[in-house]
Amino acid sequence: AGERFYEHGTMAYCELHYRKLFGDPCFYCCKSAADEIIQFNKTWCEDHFTCHGCDGQIKHNNSKFLEIDLLPYCKKCYGKLPEELKKRLKKAAESLERKKPAKK
Repeated sequence: AGERFYEHGTMAYCELHYRKLFGDPCFYCCKSAADEIIQFNKTWCEDHFTCHGCDGQIKHNNSKFLEIDLLPYCKKCYGKLPEELKKRLKKAAESLERKKPAKK
């Protein structure tokens, strides 16, 4: 009781059974993602993989997007961010890179 459920057709499913039967739901619409895109440990419908800044669709095979707080941003919207924020994001990304274990 009180748990999240997902619909498929006219049936309601708990999250565990929905995922087993239909795969991961779209992060945006919570429906089964037919042409799924997996980014930032989230599944998205191709139509819902959009820039968080301008809602412009991002083509997954086009690598011209950046991640901010686990959400996609196009380069144009990223460029509009305040310089101080971009510096902090860059510094955080560099810090994470240094913490990764070296490949053998």
